[in-house]
Formats: sequence, C-alpha cells, structure tokens
Amino acid sequence: MSTLKQCTMDTAPDNKPDYDSDMGPALTRDEILASMDREIVAVETPEWGGHVYVRVMSGRERDAMEISALEAHDKRQDFRARLAAFSVCDRGGNLLFSKADIEALAEKSGAALSRVLEASVEINKLSEQDQEDLIQNFDDAPKDDSGSV
Repeated sequence: MSTLKQCTMDTAPDNKPDYDSDMGPALTRDEILASMDREIVAVETPEWGGHVYVRVMSGRERDAMEISALEAHDKRQDFRARLAAFSVCDRGGNLLFSKADIEALAEKSGAALSRVLEASVEINKLSEQDQEDLIQNFDDAPKDDSGSV
C-alpha cells in the first residue's frame, strides 16, 4: 500500500478537521513533535546469554549511520556491527554503543549480529535498495592511487 496520495489544495471548511478517509487526520507540528514514534523491540541473542533491545533510529542517527557506512574504506566491512551500534539500546531507548565500538562489535557473534541486523532493518524500514546503497562494493568508489590508507 502506497503512503503517497494525490491531493488538491482545497480548503477544508472551518468546522471540519483536515481528514482523509484513507489516511486519517492531517497532523499538526505539535502533534508530530509530541508523537512517540521510536519503537523498541526485544531481540533474542542466546550467543550473548540473553536478549537486547533494538530501536528505531532518529532521522539524525540514521543520517549519521549512513554517513559512517559511506565513509568506511570497505563499505561491506562491519555493516552488521555498524547497524547494531546505531540501534541497540537499553529498555529506555538509550544507545548502548557508539561509533567507537563498531570494531569491537564486529568481533562478536555473526549469528547474534545478524538477528540484530534483521530487527533493525525491519523497524527502521531499511529497504533492500537502502542496504545495497550502504554496502556496495568499494570497487564502485573512486580509487585513491596514492598507496596510503
């Protein structure tokens, strides 16, 4: 189901809210800013002895995660750990990791990281195209022939 719908610029009568029968009411600025839109889910990680919480990233966090992935020398390297660092949180939604933890996380169980990845992809609505864009081969990027890393 598409989330886009063709609209006209008609003015609603003053006594009726701006409402679409398929999409519900049009939200105000205050309603958007007050909405509780950061879902948190529990993910079983028996390899780590329990479970972790994974949450929806804010717009700023998602941008930072995407920039971090694009800046990586090899975009495929540590993708699971990178996504975990930007989405694993405590029960209150506070992130447990930072970008500085990505290398250490990458050394943890691939099975556990894959479950975290699947949950994060689902709740953050990362499409297959989003994932491909983030983990495309380094071969597609411009080459630096200087020999330095």
